[in-house]
Amino acid sequence: MSNHIKIPGTIFGVYTYNGYRVFRVKCENGTEVYVNDDFAPVVILDEHDLQTIKVMIDGELKSPWSH
Repeated sequence: MSNHIKIPGTIFGVYTYNGYRVFRVKCENGTEVYVNDDFAPVVILDEHDLQTIKVMIDGELKSPWSH
């Protein structure tokens, strides 16, 4: 039995933080939270440690969020 937390909102960033993948979520009430792969909230103590994840697009490393 999993105890996933439902956070209504939109993912608008994917980062690595201390070696783990975290998602930046804009909640429906306007606040922003970071969650991990289990959608558990992550407290970001040092925003300088947030690394944007890059993916290979057309043979080039790019942010998956840029078009």
